[in-house]
Amino acid sequence: ALSPISPQITLGLEDGSVTFVDTSSYTIAHRMDAHDQSINAVTFASDGLRLATASDDMTASVWDVTSLQRFAGPLEHVGPVTAVSFSRDGQLLMTSDWHKKVHLWRTESGRATGDTWLMDRETVFCTFSNDDARIVTADVVFQKGGLYGRDEVPPSSSEARIHSFYFKS
Repeated sequence: ALSPISPQITLGLEDGSVTFVDTSSYTIAHRMDAHDQSINAVTFASDGLRLATASDDMTASVWDVTSLQRFAGPLEHVGPVTAVSFSRDGQLLMTSDWHKKVHLWRTESGRATGDTWLMDRETVFCTFSNDDARIVTADVVFQKGGLYGRDEVPPSSSEARIHSFYFKS
């Protein structure tokens, strides 16, 4: 993940650690032990002060980038967590897991909002639209995905073939 406020990229590694690389000097700026198993996804909040991680250890967490301490979580799932995404305002975190579920969490409290979507297949990507009114999910196994309103139930079959989505700011 690219930091929106500093010259850093952040990498989630197979050993469960997160490494912050300074892109101006190509040196490791920080390293932290974040999870017990491989990290599948990392993303920054738009303010650059929080980082979310998704792991095979069946948890997601939100981290304070300054202190490298856990801010919220671990957010428990029933299977490996495959993707994480902050809402534009940073108030919500979306996660997807290998059990075909997409969840919404309140970032400040780490509590589930109660919004959960059951997808057709294992979801490996999720994000919010720029206005936070819609969610985007994708599974690369079958190259299907969808764009759904947060209050909509995704259809049981979506034939939209995708490789990636990009929302222009």
